[in-house]
Amino acid sequence: MRILLLNCSTLLLILILSNSFNIIYGFPGSYSGCSSISYSQNEYNNIPSSYDVRTNWGDCISPVREQQSCGSCWAQVTSGILADRMCIESNKNIKILMSPQYLMDCDHSCVADGISGCNNGCKGGFVGLALSRLISDGIVSDECLSYQASVDSSCPTTCDDGSPISNTTIYKATSCKAFPTNQDAQYEIMTNGPVIATFMLYSDFKPHKWDIYVRSSDSQVESHAVRVVGWGTSDSGVDYWIAANSWGTGWGDNGFFKIRRGTDEATFEEGFITVTADTASVPTSEYGLDYEFGGNSSYFLKPSLLVLFTLIVLYFLLVPIILS
Repeated sequence: MRILLLNCSTLLLILILSNSFNIIYGFPGSYSGCSSISYSQNEYNNIPSSYDVRTNWGDCISPVREQQSCGSCWAQVTSGILADRMCIESNKNIKILMSPQYLMDCDHSCVADGISGCNNGCKGGFVGLALSRLISDGIVSDECLSYQASVDSSCPTTCDDGSPISNTTIYKATSCKAFPTNQDAQYEIMTNGPVIATFMLYSDFKPHKWDIYVRSSDSQVESHAVRVVGWGTSDSGVDYWIAANSWGTGWGDNGFFKIRRGTDEATFEEGFITVTADTASVPTSEYGLDYEFGGNSSYFLKPSLLVLFTLIVLYFLLVPIILS
């Protein structure tokens, strides 16, 4: 689905009403199996005041997705980070969009470390568990299994074109890394590529009202996950992170946004995490391709009935107010 022409406050309301904020349950790192990575002071000294992965590895950053009225950000962000890392670590040779749908249909891993919950398709999931799945079982391409914004009753055995998944390439990660400080995350981003941040969404998360997000509301909506691609400082001296969302290119700044850095806005700085890609498992016949969406994927989805209904209701509610 494309919610690209809506203003951001309408988008936020639609997402709330359609349950799109039941996305993830945070980042309890103890169950994720990730190694904690701390860099040295000498490495910290090399961190520039501003950096954007899109400048150095622009064509490696996989396109912003549209998760539609489905709480799939946990699958969107983990599939996206593997695609980014696969391209960067292969010196731009491998540009394969990974399938969030495959994770939604096939990954039902559960937490077994004092925290209850399982990966559950459109109803949310754990980023750490999904990254572990990339290491243990891997993922197929979006061309094989395109995004539907819904969940199949069983893990598919065939691609969209009917060919067996057993005959397609399975893309994997080799390890998972967590970063305890902002500087560790910054050095990782500038050296190896984007990381994932999980944070809490509040009712004021409406980018038409801010250039750099600084939380002003106490009204929590749900938690969320995004790819962090850089940082900088505004002309007025506000430090910020740059992140890629999964609400389409019509949201924010072509799908990206800035959030204040150094103040742990909405718990944004409490769980940076990423993976190392298994580039050796990708056949050289797939080198040199460009990112390609499956035919029914995020860019081509039609609006769900729930979203259409919400739009109609909003129209009849807002138009009389505007005209009065």
